Amino acid sequence: MKIVISGLTAAGKTTLATRLASQLRVSYISGSDILRGVLGDRSAEWHPGIDEMRQDLDLERQVDNEILARFESMSEGVFDAWCLPWLIQSHATVVWIESDFESRVRKCFVSYVERGKKKTHSECERIVQAKDAKSRYVFLTNWGFDIFTSREPFNLILDASTLIPEPTECAAAMGANTLFMAACLGMRRIDRGLSLPELMPATASGIQHLITNLHGRH
Repeated sequence: MKIVISGLTAAGKTTLATRLASQLRVSYISGSDILRGVLGDRSAEWHPGIDEMRQDLDLERQVDNEILARFESMSEGVFDAWCLPWLIQSHATVVWIESDFESRVRKCFVSYVERGKKKTHSECERIVQAKDAKSRYVFLTNWGFDIFTSREPFNLILDASTLIPEPTECAAAMGANTLFMAACLGMRRIDRGLSLPELMPATASGIQHLITNLHGRH
C-alpha cells in the first residue's frame, strides 16, 4: 500500500504523514529531505536559504524525478511530497490537505514556537506567502499544473481550515489529531484493508464534514 500526502505550505502534511506511517508501520518518505539532499543542505529542517537555492528549475525537476523514482521502487510507504500526485501513474491513495491562508499562518507560527524560534504573525504571513508563490511558479513552469487549483489527482481531500482556531501548541495538537481521525475515516472507506483505527459512529459523524471529496481515481 502506498499513500501520498500533499498540500500547501503549513497545511499539516508532515504531521499527518509521519503519524500514518507510524500507525501502518511502513516507511515515511519526505520530499523535503530529498530536496535538501539534492541541494547538499545538511540542515535538519526547512529554512529560507533553501528557497533561495531553488532558483534552478532543472534542479527542481531533478528533485521531483528522484521522488518519483523512489515511489516507483517501493511497494509500500507514506510519501510526503508536493508534486508527486501529479506525476504518478500507479495505484496509491492520494490525499490533499486543504487549508486556508490564515490557518496555515497559525500553523507556521506554532511550528516556529515549537522549535524555539518564535516569529511574529506578520513574519509568518510573509513566509507562507513567499513559499506559496515560489511553489506555484515552480510547478506551473516545470509540470504545467497549478497547485492552488488542480485537484484531479486526489481520491481524498480533507479540509483542515478550521482545525487550528488559535495559534497555540494545544490547538495545533488537537487539530492534528482531528485531521488524523478524518484521514483514517476517509482512507478506510477507500481501502478497508488498511490497519487504521475504526472510529466510533458518533466520532465519525462529528468529523464527516472535513472530508470534502472522496472517490477512487487511483
